[in-house]
Amino acid sequence: MIKITYDDVIRIHKQSLDMYGGLDGIRDKGRIESSINTMYQTIFGEEAYPELTDKATTLVTGIVMGHPFLDGNKRTGVSIMISFLEMNGYPLEVTNEELIEFGLEVAQSHYSKEQIKAWIEAHKKQKEKETADNKPSGLGEE
Repeated sequence: MIKITYDDVIRIHKQSLDMYGGLDGIRDKGRIESSINTMYQTIFGEEAYPELTDKATTLVTGIVMGHPFLDGNKRTGVSIMISFLEMNGYPLEVTNEELIEFGLEVAQSHYSKEQIKAWIEAHKKQKEKETADNKPSGLGEE
């Protein structure tokens, strides 16, 4: 599995601001780090979030609900979730309108973690390859 890094989140956030505008700045670096670390957490040697969709759910809720940035938390959270899934061979089939609605629903706490995971599963394409060839340039570490 290719892991998301702090630098990946910052890069995605910057790209989002460059494309759509917004206030630049980090409100809480620890919340970004926590969002990443939580998805890889282990309990007694077992992964707390063993499935890719569990990890993606934890990542998107951590960024969207944690508000670590001054602006663009929904865009960054949804974008980094998509990048994480894609670089691990699980691209989503979803429209821009669906992504916007999804980000708003997560931000307004209308979806439980189970509902977020189900949404991801419902929009996930079948895994295309077992390799990291789909990894977006400059993202993640193995």
